Amino acid sequence: MQYDLSCAARALDNGVYLASANQIGAYQEALFDTPGHVYGPDGLRVSRAAGATSIGELDPGAPGRWRRFYGNTLEVQASDIGEEPLEICS
Repeated sequence: MQYDLSCAARALDNGVYLASANQIGAYQEALFDTPGHVYGPDGLRVSRAAGATSIGELDPGAPGRWRRFYGNTLEVQASDIGEEPLEICS
């Protein structure tokens, strides 16, 4: 649950697709039971588990539409820093 929430938040924060990777299996130290997934720019998971893998379909235009509608959190304006715009991703 926390892993999914963290990945969804990063995708939403940046308005991008986020592909996560995770371990599966029981180890002496811990149990890993969450496969990696893909999260859309709206923070929703767009993949589904298929055994130890995940399958999803992406819309390449979604991040651009999301940023046009809600604002661009990736680009720092040149006027803000006195230089060329940067792309920032956490």
